[in-house]
Amino acid sequence: MGKQQPNSLKGYYLTRLCNAGTNPFDSVTDLAREAAAVFCAKNAPNRHVDVKNEAGENDQFAYIDVRLKGEQWLREQAIAAGVTPQRENCVYFCLSRDPGVQPESPRMQRISIPAESIDLSTCSFTYHDSFAHFPSERDKAPDFPLRGKVMNQHDVAKLLETEDLPGIYGDFTNKNPVYIEVQMWARPKGPVPNVAAPRPALKNTPKPAQ
Repeated sequence: MGKQQPNSLKGYYLTRLCNAGTNPFDSVTDLAREAAAVFCAKNAPNRHVDVKNEAGENDQFAYIDVRLKGEQWLREQAIAAGVTPQRENCVYFCLSRDPGVQPESPRMQRISIPAESIDLSTCSFTYHDSFAHFPSERDKAPDFPLRGKVMNQHDVAKLLETEDLPGIYGDFTNKNPVYIEVQMWARPKGPVPNVAAPRPALKNTPKPAQ
């Protein structure tokens, strides 16, 4: 991923859930607009921007349009923060102190990458989901700290040391859904470690015959 820069988040992990068998570093916005909307309608129909199509379903073209425009803003803010993007669109991760476990469903996979194995100079960060930072979406949800601020790795390291905000330490549970989002603006040029713990054994699984 280019020349490695000093890593200020050692001990943390970049984690994300995605469909099993897919490349975790692909983004739906890498696709052409129509293909992206079709993919979302099939795989993530609940993503929406409160716009319905003629069939009364969530309009995925509207969602993709908002996301593309928002990601352009996000990229501009990342550059202003000193980040060096190497691709037009980013892939989203959560910053966590816990690598987590593979999900029970075999249709999903968890990717957990030690932060020290990634060139973080190509990553930007937001407190909370970056979608809520997009200028077009800011008025659609309650306000929260640092809204509209896109950070680099050093900004986040300082935040972790000095602030006490919900979710700031990667405790993204159902009771505390706030987290630090990582936007990765480069593709790894080689293998990266995935240190998520193995999928737990299914309950009530018959024991093999002795």
